[in-house]
Amino acid sequence: MVKKIINIAIFAVGIIAIALAIVFVGKWNSTVANDDSAKEKANVDFYKAIGILQTFDEGQQLLDGFLNADTKAIGTTKSPGAYTTKISEYVTKKDAECKVADENAKKFYGYLNVLKAVKEADFKTFSADYPQNILSLTENNEGKTFTFGKQYVQEFKNLKSYEELNNYITGNLSQQYTEYKTNQLTEQEHLNAIKKLQLATDSVANVSAFDQEKKQEILSMFQNNFKSYKSMDHGMINPSFMMIYIMFGIAMVAVVLFILVNIVSNFKTSYVGLLAFVALLLVMLIAYLCAQPDINNLTFAKLSISPTEGRFIEACCYIVYILGGAAILAAILCPIASAVKSNIKLK
Repeated sequence: MVKKIINIAIFAVGIIAIALAIVFVGKWNSTVANDDSAKEKANVDFYKAIGILQTFDEGQQLLDGFLNADTKAIGTTKSPGAYTTKISEYVTKKDAECKVADENAKKFYGYLNVLKAVKEADFKTFSADYPQNILSLTENNEGKTFTFGKQYVQEFKNLKSYEELNNYITGNLSQQYTEYKTNQLTEQEHLNAIKKLQLATDSVANVSAFDQEKKQEILSMFQNNFKSYKSMDHGMINPSFMMIYIMFGIAMVAVVLFILVNIVSNFKTSYVGLLAFVALLLVMLIAYLCAQPDINNLTFAKLSISPTEGRFIEACCYIVYILGGAAILAAILCPIASAVKSNIKLK
C-alpha cells in the first residue's frame, strides 16, 4: 500500500510540474512571442529594457518622463528638448562611471589572481615586498589611488600564514569580488536599458520639427508600446521556475523514500537498490569535490551567485554528465552482454 501511495505521489508531482511548465510557456508566448502587434511595433530588446527600467528608481523616473513627454520635451537633434537633454546627460555620466567600475573589476580580478599564484614557499618573500609588488594594480590610469588599495593592503597585512592566505582568497576576498562584479554588471545592465530608452527618444528627435504629425505619431507609438510592456508581468519567470524547482525537489525526495522503503521492507532482495543508492551518493561526492567554478564567470556574477553556490551548480552539471554517460554505456553494453550470455548458454 505504501509503495502505491508513493508511486501515485511521484506521478502526481511530475504531472503538476509539467502543467506548470506548459502554463509558463503558454503565458510567455501569449504576451510576447505570439503577439503580432508586439512583433510589428517593437522588438524583444525594448520589452526587456522596460522590465529592467522598472527595477531601479532612476530608470523608473526616466521611463515615466518619456511616457509623459510631448514633442516639445523631446525636441529635435539640433535643438533637443528638456527630456532629451536630461537623458543624454544621464547616459554620459553613467557611461563614465561604468567604465571606471569595469576597469576596477578587472584590476580586482587581477589582484585576486596575483594572490592565488603565490606559492607556499614564496609566501614570506611576497609578504615582505607587499604592497610594492602590486602597486600597478592599486592605481588607475589617472594615477589616483585604486578604490580597493588601502582596504586590501590592511587585510593582507593581517594574514600571518599561507593557510590564512588561502582561506582569505577562497572566502572573504572571493565573496567581495563576486559582490563587486555583481554590482558592476547590474549598473551596466541599467545603463544599457536606459540607452534603449534614449534610442527611442532619438528616433523621435530625428524627425524634422516641420513634420509634427509624424513626430507625434512615432512618439505615441513608442509610448503605447512601452505602456503595454510596462503592464506585462516581467517577474513571472522567477515564481514559475521556483514552483517547478519545488515540485522537482518533492519528486526527488519521494524517489529516495521509495528506494528506502523498498530496502527496509525487503532487505534481502533489495541489495541491488542499496548499492545503486550508495553509488549515487558516491557520484554526488566526487562531482562536488571536482567542481571548481570560475568566480569571474559573468553569468554567476550577474545572477548574484556566490562561489559556494557556483560550486553546487557545477557539481550538479557533473552529476548529469556522469549519469548520462553511464546510461549511454549501459544502453550499448547491455545488449552486447545479453548476446554474449545467450551464446554461452547455447554452447
